[in-house]
Amino acid sequence: KMSIEIDRGREIDKDGFFELVVRRSWRLDEDEMPTLSQTLIIPHTLELPTGMARAKNMDLVWMGADGKTLVGYKAAIKTVFPRRELPDVLKGFFALYGELDRIPVSYLAPKAAVLPSYDFVWPTESGDWVGYKGVVNSNITLQQLPEDLQALIKTNAESEDLKVTFLPTAPTVANPNFTKSSD
Repeated sequence: KMSIEIDRGREIDKDGFFELVVRRSWRLDEDEMPTLSQTLIIPHTLELPTGMARAKNMDLVWMGADGKTLVGYKAAIKTVFPRRELPDVLKGFFALYGELDRIPVSYLAPKAAVLPSYDFVWPTESGDWVGYKGVVNSNITLQQLPEDLQALIKTNAESEDLKVTFLPTAPTVANPNFTKSSD
């Protein structure tokens, strides 16, 4: 559509076009558009993915401080849980392999991982904590995350102190495009 408009010599509202594409792609209403650290992504599917999307880790993304750009870590979350189990406000922080291919994301550089994986936890309405054990790679720098997202990523000891109830996860799977020569 943009190329047709350019051919006709019309001015293009790129921001408006991008917003329209995002709204249509993810079926967003006005109250679901991003603000500050809320995420732009409302996933197409909330089920556990299959194929390559299942074999690759999810990206952890959030809105940048300017409220216009996505920032994140590539392949930072193990794809071992369906996003439907998360509260609505948290579902969009996780992007499956390929979901952000056409959306510009400013990815942060990972650090050398020396700790075991982090837990991703959140409080329930009753005040209890639930989450997924060891799904966040430890090669992220927690201080670079927005404060509200930082508060949901805990070490194993912090999770034990909060008495987190861990939800079951699926086993990790191998890349479907990779086969051993011994098979």
